[in-house]
Amino acid sequence: QETLFPETQSRIGPLQISGFYESASECGGDWWHYCVSNEKIYLWIGDATGHGVPAALITSAAKSAASIIENLDVGPGVAMQLLNQSIYDVSKGRLMMTFFIAMFDISNNKMTYANASHEAPYLIRKNDGQIKKKDLIPLNDLINPRLGQERSTQYEEVTVDFEVGDSLFLYTDGIPDIQNPKKENWGEREFIKTLVSSFKNNAEPDQVNYIFSKTFQDYRQNQTLIDDVTFFI
Repeated sequence: QETLFPETQSRIGPLQISGFYESASECGGDWWHYCVSNEKIYLWIGDATGHGVPAALITSAAKSAASIIENLDVGPGVAMQLLNQSIYDVSKGRLMMTFFIAMFDISNNKMTYANASHEAPYLIRKNDGQIKKKDLIPLNDLINPRLGQERSTQYEEVTVDFEVGDSLFLYTDGIPDIQNPKKENWGEREFIKTLVSSFKNNAEPDQVNYIFSKTFQDYRQNQTLIDDVTFFI
């Protein structure tokens, strides 16, 4: 399954990318990806129902479909529609997947996205380096149905400005569910608190990745994950 994922550190055009993935079992249902096509950079992240082999099969189907879709020069809405048809045909409606696709247009610094009931990524605007919780902008203006729910679903898009110095944090819902040896969840509050502190002083994506992952790993103390953990900046 490791072959389905991109390099965890990369620079594509004006974007610097740093990611993290750990499965809760031998194989999992989270998947993330990035690619460039015709001056547009695509960012993909999804979370299949459950984890283990069935979920991994769905992520494999998503990767296969994305390999074709990324060469079609379509927007996130159409990309999501095509991806949904693929997931539905593979799972026959029995397994579903939340998903988020963003497209960054290098020519005009616009980012268009479509959200299929996935955890809303956070947009962090360039600032004086001392961000607060209120500076995290959730991209939840429009939420579409999950992939695999209905084959004919149409997915709408939203466009925002994405300027030099802005950051984007994309993740799956396994992060707040990380547990320590006492089986206590890390929780939403600590997740947001750590996210804010990780972005202070306009940290680069690889620095944010290091600070954020080290904090929850210290809390976890090698406790077994109950869900896959995935994020990228």
